[in-house]
Amino acid sequence: MYKLFSFLFLIPFISISQNSSKKLHSVINNSKTSKHIKIPGTKIFMIIPKGGIVKTNLIQVPDNHYYYRVSNALGQYYDENKVMRNSVATIKLGYEVLDTLALTVNGYPAVFLHSKMDSTLEIYDLIFGAGNFSGIITVTITNPKKNSNIGDDIIESFNSIYYDEQKKYIPFEANGFMINDSLSIFKLSNFHDYECQKEYRYLIKGLDNNQDIKFAEVVVKEENPYESDSGSLTRFSERVLQPLKRNNNFKVESNFTIIGNHYTAYKTVVTGKLKDTEVIMKQYCIKNKYSFITLEFSSRKSENTENYLIEFEKLVNTIDLK
Repeated sequence: MYKLFSFLFLIPFISISQNSSKKLHSVINNSKTSKHIKIPGTKIFMIIPKGGIVKTNLIQVPDNHYYYRVSNALGQYYDENKVMRNSVATIKLGYEVLDTLALTVNGYPAVFLHSKMDSTLEIYDLIFGAGNFSGIITVTITNPKKNSNIGDDIIESFNSIYYDEQKKYIPFEANGFMINDSLSIFKLSNFHDYECQKEYRYLIKGLDNNQDIKFAEVVVKEENPYESDSGSLTRFSERVLQPLKRNNNFKVESNFTIIGNHYTAYKTVVTGKLKDTEVIMKQYCIKNKYSFITLEFSSRKSENTENYLIEFEKLVNTIDLK
């Protein structure tokens, strides 16, 4: 099966990019220069197109109606990501595949896929990595007909990629928000940067003591909206809560409130039983310009629950949108 998926990337399509005279190198192996820009929240450096504006891990080229989304998908296996981006999977989603290429980026195996959806959307995808990390660069052109010669800029930027293994990940660097855990007993324990979602886990004193019957945790997520959300905080929150609302073991209560620096939040409190254990979950959802942010407390009920909820509120009220 693995060989089959590898082969599917090598099916010959037309030459790299119908709207580009440039060629994507089969071996991309660069040194970092003064022209390279570090993409926040990643170890990836690129020379971005003229007019490009770096906004967190989003690079916008407003004059030409296209943008890059760059991420390091930690905890998400390269081979799984590669399969999700092969020709067969892309065609099933209704896209026309224009080109594919197997290559290497800084010594890592990589794949490139160029596709389009009728005349309204064109995608350039490049993914590289190994084991449980992936570097993912996706360029979305929202008006491809009017921008028939921008492919050269995109291919040149891909050819400039440099991956700095020595760089450390900085929590919140590529996020649309900041949280200060110095005022709460809940401290950042670990975080994961997936392709469409960033997840931060806070534990009491930052320690993983999940064998404790009174265990409590806070999970903060920033994720991209679904099209069905239509940018609505209510629709996003209700979609997230659907599995809980369908479970007769839980009571779900929601309303709007204000948190932190006067941010409107959709608050939900869930109580009930999970495997004969009384549990409580409290969640706040807020909307940022490009994403939704969820702050969720969960705990088995105990004599400490009320204190844990107070500490959770301390954490919630430090949130600051960028």
